[in-house]
Amino acid sequence: GVSESDMLAILASKSRDNSRTPMQWDNTANAGFSQGKPWIEVANNYPKINVKAALDDPNSIFYCYQTLIKLRKTYPIFIFGDYQDLTPDVANCWCYVRHWNNQTLLVIANLTENRVKWQLPKALENSSWQKLLSNYSNQTVLEGEMVLQPYEATYLLHETD
Repeated sequence: GVSESDMLAILASKSRDNSRTPMQWDNTANAGFSQGKPWIEVANNYPKINVKAALDDPNSIFYCYQTLIKLRKTYPIFIFGDYQDLTPDVANCWCYVRHWNNQTLLVIANLTENRVKWQLPKALENSSWQKLLSNYSNQTVLEGEMVLQPYEATYLLHETD
């Protein structure tokens, strides 16, 4: 067999506890999780990554998810309609279009830390798009070859009469 110390090391590497830590509520001792010492260590990034910091930042993931939930409840196209993948052979982008009733939803997402060039299909160029959500404040130019910023994600809606 295997020595006791080797077996413990193997089990520790496979434990789900390696990916779990106490909830990081704020930047106080023990991340605000407990007045006492938690049975498992708090992640060392708790001073910057915690619930209070997310609630204080209007651009945080928390508020992004809140907006996405609101969009899903407001626009049925997020649930219904067809789905057409515009980047089926491109690993670093996820761009797609949905159609439902008189609406078209265009989602453009760069999944990398680098700028990425992407060609907008001609059929989508001349529509008047309403920006529903974007993690970049600059105006998205929808024509021809586009340069997507690192981790850029933009949701656009076009409605016809």
